[in-house]
Amino acid sequence: MSPRLPPPARAAWLGVALAVVLGYAATLSYDFVWDDTLLIQRSWHLHQWRSLPAVLGSHFWAEVQEASHYYRPLVMLSFFLDLRLWGLNPAGFHLTNLLAHLATSLAVLALGRRLTGSHWAGGIAGVAFALHPLHTESVAFISGRTDILATLFFLLALLGYAAWRDTGRRLPYALSLGAFFLALTAKEVAVTLPAILVLYDWAAGADPASAHGVRRAGLRYAGHGGVMILYAGIRLAALGPTLDAEPGSWGGLGTRLLTTLDIVASYARLTVIPYPANAYPLIVPVTFPGSAGLWLAMALLAAALGLTAWALRRSRMLGFGALWFWITLLPFVGVNLLPLSTAIMAERFLYLPTVGFCLVLAMAFWRLLGSAALSASSELRPAPALALAGTVLLYTLLTLWRNEDWKDDYRLYSRMVEASPHAALPHVNLAYTQLPRGEIAEADAHLREAARLMPRNPRALVGLGLTRTLLGGPEAGLRYALEARALAPLNHHILATLGAVYLYRDEPARAVEQLEDSLRLNPHQVHASLNLALAFFRLGRQAEAEATLARSADLARLMSPGLPLVDRVTAEIHARPDPARARTAWERYIASLRAAGELAGTQQADLAYAEGQLARLRGGGP
Repeated sequence: MSPRLPPPARAAWLGVALAVVLGYAATLSYDFVWDDTLLIQRSWHLHQWRSLPAVLGSHFWAEVQEASHYYRPLVMLSFFLDLRLWGLNPAGFHLTNLLAHLATSLAVLALGRRLTGSHWAGGIAGVAFALHPLHTESVAFISGRTDILATLFFLLALLGYAAWRDTGRRLPYALSLGAFFLALTAKEVAVTLPAILVLYDWAAGADPASAHGVRRAGLRYAGHGGVMILYAGIRLAALGPTLDAEPGSWGGLGTRLLTTLDIVASYARLTVIPYPANAYPLIVPVTFPGSAGLWLAMALLAAALGLTAWALRRSRMLGFGALWFWITLLPFVGVNLLPLSTAIMAERFLYLPTVGFCLVLAMAFWRLLGSAALSASSELRPAPALALAGTVLLYTLLTLWRNEDWKDDYRLYSRMVEASPHAALPHVNLAYTQLPRGEIAEADAHLREAARLMPRNPRALVGLGLTRTLLGGPEAGLRYALEARALAPLNHHILATLGAVYLYRDEPARAVEQLEDSLRLNPHQVHASLNLALAFFRLGRQAEAEATLARSADLARLMSPGLPLVDRVTAEIHARPDPARARTAWERYIASLRAAGELAGTQQADLAYAEGQLARLRGGGP
């Protein structure tokens, strides 16, 4: 029977668990947002057991039909299993994220305990990691699970290696290799683990300066090298070559270098001062000599590197935490040096690097508080104790505040627009969220701004085609939509929206042409299928309308259960052949509109139309 944990260990583990629950319990009521909708809610393959091999053997964005070199089968498997357990209830997916974050925070605690020998220091590291405000994007955003799973198995691989190093037992080493493989299949950043293993050996006192020491070190890392080779082979078989033949570039080498340094400085600043937050930072290419802001960022970066050098001289353990941050950050910033089409930056990329920061923070507070004397509260040094309490409180408040941005799409995109008003994508995404709410004029304004910022953005232009048509400008609307099709002739979303424009123009034959082309590219679109059924109905092709509606309803039950549009189209198509069914569908549709609360102008008009149709059917007899 295993011995019970000592009181300091129980207190540390409980403190971390309470921190995670306090910080993220509210996310269980949050919706699917942003990429969640594409990767989970609208994923046909995730709903099919027979499609599991295809899910695990293709790139991350394969079903969305976007180019990608991300291979993350573990994440897709987790989505698949969540869907089996919870259906399309987002609470279950959020619970998985919360539990995975809890496990990762406890792994940080265990690593801090191993490095310092103190349960208290480990507990401080675990609590700091659990509540660090930068982690809200990984935890509150279901698709941010990639970083959580990669970091969890990364830490387990390191802890297994450390246990094997201390005891010589084979089982921890085998578990370390397995955890490393799982980390790689969650996110590519796990390739930095071998460097962290070398760093850990150095922090633990190893000094392989001699030839014998180098040989022994090579043998220690050979297993993890073999795992990387195995992963690379599987990845190559699944995805093929990792680089495009003609990738294009967002800037010259000098511009990419300066911009990357600016991004690194921003990451370092956000890690220490996690405010203000931004889910969609706008990256402005930097050219020499740059602005005063660039040189201030360079000064901050130099200070951060100087502090890292000081930590290395001060203590190997402090140096381990400081270098952890830079090593695990390298893949996220190094990719911006490649000649790719766009630069990338995101708060969730700091989930793994901040492990190192939280370890440094914990070791600093542990020493300031009085190290081993922490078991006696009377011996605590008051100033550091107040500083620690203030840090935990600040982290908690910022995390709770930041979580709210991820509550639903409308709130998320509204905050993106506030934080990055000169970026086109937030305006486009907010507009498409406003359309089903009946906020047509507001959506039109955001799409016009997006088109001004990025004149050749097909989604902005086709959205303008729809809003201009709905606002009484059908000719201008059609011009925008046709321009979008010319820019992206094989984009199923563009074709489906053009089909909707033709439907609103009362040109069902042309709508059928565009919608069928769209569904050939992606046959699992719920809204496009429903619009096609309605277009068939307006052409008098009743049998095709009913057959398409049946397929659409099956798709909706699978990927958009409870979608009111199904009832609306059902009522229209069955008004003559089956008035009783049409009446029932109108009643459900009207109930769903009324349940939505305050309605915008177009929704009020829609409600009035539905009520009129229902009254006509009731007056006309069965």
